Amino acid sequence: MMTNEAQTGYSGMETGSLAQRSAILAKWLWILFWLVVPAEIAEIMKNQNIQSVAPGIYLTGGVMDAACSIAYGAILLRLSPLEDRYRIAGICSLIIAGTGILLFILFGTKEAPAWSMIITLPALIVKVVGSYHEISAHSSVLIGVDYELSEKWDALWKWYVRCMACFIGSILLMLIVPVLGAILLLPAFVGILIVSIVKLVYLYRTAKVFRRLSTEVVAANG
Repeated sequence: MMTNEAQTGYSGMETGSLAQRSAILAKWLWILFWLVVPAEIAEIMKNQNIQSVAPGIYLTGGVMDAACSIAYGAILLRLSPLEDRYRIAGICSLIIAGTGILLFILFGTKEAPAWSMIITLPALIVKVVGSYHEISAHSSVLIGVDYELSEKWDALWKWYVRCMACFIGSILLMLIVPVLGAILLLPAFVGILIVSIVKLVYLYRTAKVFRRLSTEVVAANG
């Protein structure tokens, strides 16, 4: 439910500024939401099982994944004037894209050797940092507009950290005790999948909030 403050202004800003801010967030968050779809398809195409059976599809998935990461990062940077944490999230997304491109230059469609973890593990850490700032930014822009959804974004971050910590830990454990690491990897993967789906739902709801707010402010001034 939208607060009276959100209907009349955003943290003391004039209604015109609120309308402009809401319109920008509504536009780019909506694009972010739809950008997740091809990104998820690319992740499926990059599956290691596909790599050995259909290297062409695997290569296409890698190109799509890099393109989506670049576009995602560019949009987050576009939103940075409204919330500075979007800037760090955008930079991290571009670093992830660069890492993917580097791995393809080094290994192409071949299976990456074990030493490539010196590249992939830091990339995972960058991904966690970027996700933190993106989720924090989504939560921040909702303050004064939809507190309930803002708090849900904060809670999602805590679950994301737990799942990623388990995922990274299981990968490291596989180097020491492969069987135990593989066992822990499955629940971590399922947890990350669930968090990703919830994030997509929250992103959709956040974009809808600002689309509605933008429409209501314009109508109130009309």
